[in-house]
Amino acid sequence: MELTSLSCLGSFCNGNQTFIFPSLTWLIVKECPQMEIFSSGVTVAPYLTKIEVEEGTFRWK
Repeated sequence: MELTSLSCLGSFCNGNQTFIFPSLTWLIVKECPQMEIFSSGVTVAPYLTKIEVEEGTFRWK
């Protein structure tokens, strides 16, 4: 999954939801300067092996 050029995106979900990504293997986040947290709830991604973020543009809590 790639999240790119989403200037107003602060999080993938700010609610207390559980997300299950059974086949997600990689996540790329770039040009999302407002993003501080992916999700407030539980995120399950058993096959996630790579997370790539653009260096120096934001800080996840």
